Formats: sequence, C-alpha cells, structure tokens
Amino acid sequence: MHFRRTVSEDLVLGDQQVRAGDKGVVWFGAAHRDLQVVPSPHRLDLLRKPNPHLAFGFGPHFCLGAQLAHLETTVMLAELLRTWPVLELDGPPVRVVSNFVNGIKGLPVKLRSANSVSRSMPTRGKRLGSSAAASGACVSTRPSPGWGSCRGPR
Repeated sequence: MHFRRTVSEDLVLGDQQVRAGDKGVVWFGAAHRDLQVVPSPHRLDLLRKPNPHLAFGFGPHFCLGAQLAHLETTVMLAELLRTWPVLELDGPPVRVVSNFVNGIKGLPVKLRSANSVSRSMPTRGKRLGSSAAASGACVSTRPSPGWGSCRGPR
C-alpha cells in the first residue's frame, strides 16, 4: 500500500534535500526495513528489543485491538511450545501477493515433541487441538493432491 503526500516544509531525509511543495510517497511495504533502526530486518526475531514495528499503526491510528492480539499470540505460542518444544521449517514460506500488504500466507513447519516424533503444523483454515495432538493427528501444510489429509509422522 502506498500514498502520496505534499511536503509541507523543507527538510533533509537521509541525505536528500526535500523542499516544501515536493511530492513524497510512503510505501508501507518498506516499513521496518531501515538498517539504522532495525538491524537484520529480514530475520524473524521474536525477542527483538526494542521492536519499533508498525504492524499496529501508531499515534491516533494505533489499533485498539493490539493488546488483545499480543495476549492471544503470547498464549498461543506458549501452548504450542509446551506441547511441541521444537519447531522447524518444513518448506519455504508462501507469501501474500499484494500491493496492499506485505505478509506470509502460509509457513509450513514441523513440530517435534520431547520424544522426537515430528508432526506437520496446519497453516491455514485447520485447527489442531490437544485431543488431536494426543491422538497423533496431523494436517498437511503444503498444497498437494492430498491437501488437508494426514501426512503422518516423518
């Protein structure tokens, strides 16, 4: 997503002089990519401190549901890691194709429990609850002729 604005006062942006009246474009896909602000911006680091991401907006446009989203993610990851403490990539990420947002549509992973039996993790539209985990159920994470069927332990 992008939008154009008219610069209201002279300024220096990076090493470029920008004059009042010039047109500027904001590209949301470029957010969080400034190496002076975020070292290794393309590396997933859930413990990054500080983490000045813009996923929930900022200022008067800050998302009202941000705290709930943080809580839900924290609880989900804690429960997932309690059951399967080892997560490994099981293929390349499937990216969202969009000019509006930059994101991941699917991320195939293998889950490994303490006894080292790995399971495929569902990545879209499927839930794998604790009863399914206890029974050894799994769901395919990659589109294939058997999409959605059990892949079985690897």
